[in-house]
Amino acid sequence: MIGALGMGTVRERFDRALARLGPGPATALVAVSGGPDSIALLDLAATAGPGCGFTWVVAHFDHGIHPDSADVAARVAAAAGRYGLEYRSHRTILGPDATETTARRARLAWLHTVAVETGAKGILTGHHRDDQVETMVMRFLNGSGPSGLVGIRPHWGRWLRPLLEVSRQEIEAYLAERGLASWVDPGNADQRHLRSWVRHELLPRIERRVPRVRENLMAAAGVFEVNRRGWDDLLGQLSALEFQTEVDGVSVAADPLKGYSSAVVRSLLKALGFRLDVGLGKGQLDRLQRLVVKGHTGQMVDLVGGGRGELAFGRLKLSRGLAHRPEYRATISGPDQTAEAGDWRVTSGRSTPPEVMPRDGFTTWVQLGVCLVARPWRAGDRIRPIRGRGSRLVVRCMQDQEVPRSHRLQWPVIEHEGVVVWVPGVCRSDGLLPDPSALAMRIDVSSR
Repeated sequence: MIGALGMGTVRERFDRALARLGPGPATALVAVSGGPDSIALLDLAATAGPGCGFTWVVAHFDHGIHPDSADVAARVAAAAGRYGLEYRSHRTILGPDATETTARRARLAWLHTVAVETGAKGILTGHHRDDQVETMVMRFLNGSGPSGLVGIRPHWGRWLRPLLEVSRQEIEAYLAERGLASWVDPGNADQRHLRSWVRHELLPRIERRVPRVRENLMAAAGVFEVNRRGWDDLLGQLSALEFQTEVDGVSVAADPLKGYSSAVVRSLLKALGFRLDVGLGKGQLDRLQRLVVKGHTGQMVDLVGGGRGELAFGRLKLSRGLAHRPEYRATISGPDQTAEAGDWRVTSGRSTPPEVMPRDGFTTWVQLGVCLVARPWRAGDRIRPIRGRGSRLVVRCMQDQEVPRSHRLQWPVIEHEGVVVWVPGVCRSDGLLPDPSALAMRIDVSSR
């Protein structure tokens, strides 16, 4: 009976969760540590069949914490090979004293980088229902409020947790039915770690008194999630806030926040944090609130995980932080091409240019037969603005167009043979201008 439950409902719940990524064809990463949950996740993905529309890439991050980590990486690579899947891995040396938070941040940053490099639409992780319960208990013990007690989000951006409705027992039954072996991390039994103590000591004691504690906590998470969604909806429904999704975060108009009560402002700030999957503690909320009331353009507040809050030209912007921004270099050598440039997408086509070339905007035209390169802005970049006099620093053009400081280091610059031709949304140069009476190569840049 357990085997049937694990096989049938685990597959159904996986397929239902996978649909949240939208239709394929697309590439998706499967994060595989080698543990039971990630091995089950890998098998579910690899056996989903071509009809699912996804090409899978197996991603393994070796933290360098355990002495047998190289052997585990080899097992994961072998498993990927048996399924015929591409395998990516990275090894770092965090050492045996590394905290869970340090390991998690390093792992997530690398997974984000691989997702950008491969153009992955999704990153699948093996978090399950018991992880959710443990996370809620840990956050409660650490003083989280209702927004923190929502727990692990099943889907946010690229991140998808398809097993979040599946218990550890069901995963073990699935592995037994499929005849799959996995690695058990010895650190999971080390009760010096809070999660291990909650798992092996605290929750079993509570269950002896309250047998349905796990079900009750999952139900509570649902209640907290409804509360979170309410504040999230308000971000879009309070028109004065002018809520916007940015290329690497979110923003709202700052002035209206000054007219709300402190409790409302803090709840809205928490809702902004949730849009980034960033939990804002009391100290960060205090600093963000002071930034809104007393801050000036260009002033920033550091957030957890390398994120930032910034007051820029009358707007409060929360971003995920430049620590997660990989270097990129994308080439467009002719019409009908698409290239991924970090969090940007560059596409080319063929059409007749306008009589007057626009100076800003995210579309431009160049002569046919040239090769363009998209890369991030660098300090010292200069451009000769169309219909301007001489050259200007690109950063000055960015300031004119109110590009926030936190966005500039990953902003795309289009160059030809080392010369800046165009800064999308900011400034077009006087170079490579096409004949307005002939076909030209059209270039469009958009956020991914």
